[in-house]
Amino acid sequence: MGADIHVYAEYRNTANAWEAIPDYEPFGQRCYDVFSFFANVRFSDNYRRVTPYPISEPRGLPKDVSTYVKKESDEWGEDGFGHSWLSVEELSSFDYDKPLREREVYAFLEGHTLRFGVLPSSLSYAQIEKPTIGNALGEHYFDELEKLKESKAERIVFWFDS
Repeated sequence: MGADIHVYAEYRNTANAWEAIPDYEPFGQRCYDVFSFFANVRFSDNYRRVTPYPISEPRGLPKDVSTYVKKESDEWGEDGFGHSWLSVEELSSFDYDKPLREREVYAFLEGHTLRFGVLPSSLSYAQIEKPTIGNALGEHYFDELEKLKESKAERIVFWFDS
């Protein structure tokens, strides 16, 4: 059984209160690399994940979360976990060229995937995928980030279920 993410984009309205953007769920697809990057959720040594290098550990729901998002979170009750939020500014200004930490390096040799804790001297970096956070997250992540920046969102609020 897998985990899913529930993401809501919020902005400050004219009364300076947080409001959810209706019918918009950025980063809503199941992608464990994104989960691990957002909040260190679904990290496993059995898989190549962005963590342990999350942008933040779970922060909980913001105290000033919008009424709609609070209601959605409450409906999940104890089945929701890893509640957190990230600002659009944090996501936009992050250095995605940072190398992955404590990772397995994947090398492709004669059609087989081999895992190495340390890159053997017989292989060059040209023979492996570039081990950066951005490459681990993939193109879809950056497409979603662009859409988020184009919206009026100022932050995302999210949690997970399994």
